[in-house]
Amino acid sequence: MKVKFQSNINAVLFLIIISCNLISAQTKTYHYLPVANKTLGIWPDTDTWMNNKFAVLHDKWGFSKVLIVSSSPGVDYSFMYNNALAAGFNMDNLLLVIWRSNYQYAIDNFPSKYYYIGEAVEHDCAGQPTVGDKLYSATELSTISQYIKSKRPASKLVIDGYKRCSHLIIAGGIADKILYSSYVNWNSTGLPVCHVNIGWGDNWESPWLEGAGNQSDSWRDMKQKFGSKFSWSWMHANGDDYFDLFRTANELGLETIWLYSYDLVDPAKLEIFCNAAANAGWLQKVEDANVQTVDISITYPSSPAPLKLGESITTSGTISGSGSGIVNYKWQWKKPGAVNFEDITGVIEAVTMTNGTADILSVISNPFTEIGAYTFRIITTIPNTITSNEQQVIVELNKPDLRISYISLNKQEVFAGDQVTISYRVENIGLGKAEASRVGFSYNPTPYAPDYFLDFADESIIQPGATTATRTKVITIPDDWETGIYYMIAFADYQNVLAESNEGNNRSSTQINFLQSCDISGAVLYDGIPEFGLANCNIRIKNNENLITYTKTSDANGNFTFTNIPYGEYSISFQSNLALSSVNAADALQVVKYYVGMTELDEFQLIAANVNNNKVVNSGDALLILQRYLGIITVFPNNKPDWLFNYPTSHFIVNQPQKNLTIKCIESGDVNKSFKIENEVIDDDI
Repeated sequence: MKVKFQSNINAVLFLIIISCNLISAQTKTYHYLPVANKTLGIWPDTDTWMNNKFAVLHDKWGFSKVLIVSSSPGVDYSFMYNNALAAGFNMDNLLLVIWRSNYQYAIDNFPSKYYYIGEAVEHDCAGQPTVGDKLYSATELSTISQYIKSKRPASKLVIDGYKRCSHLIIAGGIADKILYSSYVNWNSTGLPVCHVNIGWGDNWESPWLEGAGNQSDSWRDMKQKFGSKFSWSWMHANGDDYFDLFRTANELGLETIWLYSYDLVDPAKLEIFCNAAANAGWLQKVEDANVQTVDISITYPSSPAPLKLGESITTSGTISGSGSGIVNYKWQWKKPGAVNFEDITGVIEAVTMTNGTADILSVISNPFTEIGAYTFRIITTIPNTITSNEQQVIVELNKPDLRISYISLNKQEVFAGDQVTISYRVENIGLGKAEASRVGFSYNPTPYAPDYFLDFADESIIQPGATTATRTKVITIPDDWETGIYYMIAFADYQNVLAESNEGNNRSSTQINFLQSCDISGAVLYDGIPEFGLANCNIRIKNNENLITYTKTSDANGNFTFTNIPYGEYSISFQSNLALSSVNAADALQVVKYYVGMTELDEFQLIAANVNNNKVVNSGDALLILQRYLGIITVFPNNKPDWLFNYPTSHFIVNQPQKNLTIKCIESGDVNKSFKIENEVIDDDI
């Protein structure tokens, strides 16, 4: 009996040990949920992209944002885009990779909150790019940023980099967000020895050398340099100091951490990353429930009454299945005109199933952005995935929607200090009444640059469908503009005091050509003894194409002034209609004396003495002067003009606010400079 009893005890102990081993082998499983104000994004591996494995990233690992490759006209990656949306990532949480050759196509055809160019300006010490075959210039990045704003005003340009040289500083000023792209700390040596030779930015820069430790110190430097634009950064899925880095992310107030997992990453590494994120408060770690869902039915209690923009929607439903535990689910919708469902908020909700049943009630506050038919559904994510019936809701518009329906200017070309009258009309194309507001007036030198405020005008109540009478506003042109085309902008409700159904259509603009100008003043002086101003001299200025002529006549003292002459190249000419009156025998004698070496003549006297226009002064000129005096001839030969001016008639450049000219003149043949003002004979046609 003792032996038999002992044998039974051993059998029981064996069974207990086996049972304990079986219990311990039943490993608990977990999933992760996003938390408020912090999001995780991921650069997936190729397997995820090509084989549609987005759902597990969203539903199990808690990623709210995802990077995908954009399509080009010849390369179609739209399946990635559609698969990501179907998996629960919405357009506000997509980071779409673009490049110089496809950005317009991608932006036009694939809506996304974020468009990304990786390491656009990163280069080695020889100026060679670390990514691709050509660095992006500041001009290229500005052009892409402006295109995004023109097509998708709410979308952002995202770039990254790690060497904080002038190129990254300049690029960061253009982009809306910037990430740190290295997985180590980079330190500057402070020695200007790195010649980049890439054509823009500083030619000589301090090199940034890889340092010890994780990238926390570089993150802090990025935050100091880029401020709020540095609110995202990268970690690496194949190993990084996650715990330290998440602490640094909390310290710096970062909003999103992106995990680079382009290389195939196994779930064990994702679990390490997500556990670190949960430990730092970036995810919620939830044990998977021992339940099974089999059916969901949802209803919209207010149907069929339509909702209005700005209202909330309340939906209810029932989940049925087996067991008791937590069931996670999310709400999705298909917007008016859309093909695919997408997450409404991205929030994973939870409900407790008891004995195979659970009731759900959800209130979604003010989700609607446009009118039309919305289709709702629920999808469970934990413990298994099932989809509910679809429920349609109609949304109508009842908000005002102001726009500038007409804008024009009374001038197309202006100078600094000019006053311009803007004529405009404001229209309310919404279904709600627009209360009193203000119309703002601003300008910018490029279509999508930030506006520079000028003035405002008060606007009264505008009923739905109504348009105001034509209003006018007088604006003074600033004196610090540079020559070029500007956009004068009228902005309805510029203070944004009205809640409108469409906040993106309030502005309208028209072009105006600003010309920098110069005031040209001067005097026409007769080269007599002494000098004196010559009245009634015609001064003409023509532009380089001889299309525009400005004319002035000198006053009694020979003075003249041109105002608001636009910058550019011009030619200037002078003309006097005074009859030749001072040429006499004394002038002929002066020429003879000069010819025989008895006297000297200055440069202008030599020009006046050379009346036969052959560039040689001799007795022939003296004879012609005497013949003109005696009335034998009425003009000098070889097109010698009666009046000579010493200012060149070739072009001159106007490129400063003030220009002063002094022009000397003399009669042909007046070698002894005897012309006097009282000898004027004024043509009646002047």
